[in-house]
Amino acid sequence: MHIRPYRTGEEAELRQLFHAAVHETASRHYSPQQCEAWAPVSYDVGVWAERIQSVNPFVVVVDDQLAGFADL
Repeated sequence: MHIRPYRTGEEAELRQLFHAAVHETASRHYSPQQCEAWAPVSYDVGVWAERIQSVNPFVVVVDDQLAGFADL
C-alpha cells in the first residue's frame, strides 16, 4: 500500500471508487434511495473533476491500482 497525492487524470477512476464505496460498502447502512442520491449512476463529469481538483485528495495505491482516496 502506498499513499500519495492525487494526480490530474485520475478523476474518472476516483469516481468509480466513490460509487462502489457508496453502493457496495455503505449500502448495508443506507437505503437504495439514499445511495442513489449520494452517488447516482449518472453524474456530471466536469463537476466531479472540479470537486476532486479542489479538494486535492490523497490516494491509496495497492498493486499499482487506486484503492481509495481521502481529503483533509
